[in-house]
Amino acid sequence: MGFFKENWKNIIALLFSYLILFFLPKQLSGASYILLGISVFLFAIGFFRMTEIFDAMVERIGYVMTDVICNVFGLSLMIIGTVIVVAGKTDGRSMVIAYLLLVEGLVIMTVTSGDYCNLKVDRIMSVIIKIVVLGLLTTAILYIRANLNQGSLAAGLIIVECIILWFISNMMSYKKRIAKMKTPVQELCEKFGKVETPLGPPRVGSIGKIKECIIYGPNEDGIYVYGYYKFRFFFLVLDLEGKQEIMHHDTDILDSYADMFENYVETGKARY
Repeated sequence: MGFFKENWKNIIALLFSYLILFFLPKQLSGASYILLGISVFLFAIGFFRMTEIFDAMVERIGYVMTDVICNVFGLSLMIIGTVIVVAGKTDGRSMVIAYLLLVEGLVIMTVTSGDYCNLKVDRIMSVIIKIVVLGLLTTAILYIRANLNQGSLAAGLIIVECIILWFISNMMSYKKRIAKMKTPVQELCEKFGKVETPLGPPRVGSIGKIKECIIYGPNEDGIYVYGYYKFRFFFLVLDLEGKQEIMHHDTDILDSYADMFENYVETGKARY
């Protein structure tokens, strides 16, 4: 009861953000956008003030499962929005509701991340998101073919949704592709052998099914970065020894190594 007593205003704001949707006109108009803005504003008031919900979830089930639940819920909102667009045949009400659910789904997926993440779980979620993206793109293409005259606007919204989700999926894979990298792994190791980095000097080794890769680390926390070629593309991957949970800010080290190799591709100079 204490939670509801402290957050009744926020709960009412959330409820009104959805109640407003019943008053949306079927055809797009100025009133549609005004009501959308009010709905988003009320959602923001209710959502961002109820952080106690996520704190309670973290205490009960941990950061990792809290992230999983929020990601699944956010994805579900986006899928529901797509279904509403298709069922509503791009009328104003369905478009506005779909846009609202897209925004809210993204907010829930990105804002609720805790201090820790699990690399294995996030990579599984990355694959799931990509599968959802492929399904949404297929829906958009089929919808355009079936509604050539009025399907482009709805398909455009779905495609924007797919681009955002694909970006989130790539972030959760903890893998980066270094464009135009052609230097063999052994030669890379020699060129960067004396370059000081947070994970120490590189070495050539094998990881899993990858027979040859350049490896940095691990450090005292078990964090390491390795690079390898696949289908002539060079990839950098962040990983951990043993455990899979890592602080969110520690994952930024992958970006620093990606910047190092991208700078090498552009300038030919080995430096961190």
